[in-house]
Amino acid sequence: MDFRICIFILMLSKIFSIYGKKCKLYKCSINYSKDMQRNKVNIGSNRLFCKIIESYLNCLDKNLNYCMGNLQFHTLKTILTKQQEYFNCKNIIKNKKFSHCSISFNELIKIKEPKYYCAIFGGNHIQTFYGYTFHCPFSVGTYTAISNNYLSIQITFDYLNYNNKKLTVIKKISIIINKMSNCTHRRSYTITNDAKNLLASFNDGMTYGGKRLKPSVEIKKINSTSIQISLNHILTKINLYKFNTSLSISILTSNVKNNFKILNDTVVDNYNWNHLCYHGCMMNFSINNLFKSKSNNVINNLENFQNCYNVKPINDFVSSKDICKSKNLKKFYLESCIFDMMYYGNSSYIMANFPIQQQEKIYNIKNNLRKQNLKFSYNLYQNLTCTNVQNSQVYNVFLDKFIQSIIILYYFLHKL
Repeated sequence: MDFRICIFILMLSKIFSIYGKKCKLYKCSINYSKDMQRNKVNIGSNRLFCKIIESYLNCLDKNLNYCMGNLQFHTLKTILTKQQEYFNCKNIIKNKKFSHCSISFNELIKIKEPKYYCAIFGGNHIQTFYGYTFHCPFSVGTYTAISNNYLSIQITFDYLNYNNKKLTVIKKISIIINKMSNCTHRRSYTITNDAKNLLASFNDGMTYGGKRLKPSVEIKKINSTSIQISLNHILTKINLYKFNTSLSISILTSNVKNNFKILNDTVVDNYNWNHLCYHGCMMNFSINNLFKSKSNNVINNLENFQNCYNVKPINDFVSSKDICKSKNLKKFYLESCIFDMMYYGNSSYIMANFPIQQQEKIYNIKNNLRKQNLKFSYNLYQNLTCTNVQNSQVYNVFLDKFIQSIIILYYFLHKL
């Protein structure tokens, strides 16, 4: 009998030793450490930390049959379960709107996900998240650049001065960062083009939002002509530039669709095309095709533009082009510079071109948001003549209604 018991114990020990070898606790621990380090996660009541804890527990559960005799397994399971309860993780994961303040913005440059870029600068030039570019020298009034659950940015355009009521410039930029529970306080920043300089603090005098040591929102001075506002909790940063009376802004985010929820109809008003970073100045007169041809045609286009709007150039095309090329500007930024030099004649309006172009290079911006079928809007301005320009205002009204109808139809079909 004793012999049989010994054989049974030996068999059990053999079985447990086989199962023990299959206990992969170290893999669960390595994955946990990698997730925490890669995302710079704060241990606490935030969604990202809770998701990592949940993944850790799921990994342990998969090893349950092989780790039953492992004391470390049971210790880890107990500790993680208690952390879940202590930080209220189950409720946080269920509530999708719960704020998350766990990602450090300085990691943005290392992120492999697509990064998206919007810039509004100079004589009202716009580069959208979609990669489209617009020259909008006739926009007057206050426009929304971005509006969502996290922040709102509004740009006010007005005439250059009382004597020149043809071309417009950026007169004011207003930024509102919304309060998020357990994440950041409400912060706002306003700058006008007649201010002496850019202040490196929000309107209330604060320089951060959230925790002081690791703020969710922070503002800092880059140099005498620019400041940077970082929204660490949504991997977004806003750069503001001021050169004399010229204001410009650029917005960089890691994932517009997830962070800005551009396709979420509860966040962005799909029926309102007054969102510059998404749609540019489609509903106003855009002069995009002035530079889309050979030099001779460009000059003809510019002359037609001048005659049409009774706008007189301050500098000629050739000298403006030479000045702008010396600034090492390319493509859209070169076009914008030439236009500003010709019609604004003020070097301060071209000085933001280079740093905004550099931002695009530093972060390897692809402008890869899926191209939507907006190209037909450009066809209105292919042949720039006075008749076409005047008719384009009528077309814009028709186009506005047509696009709204298409969007409403798409929205209705999407809900079915």
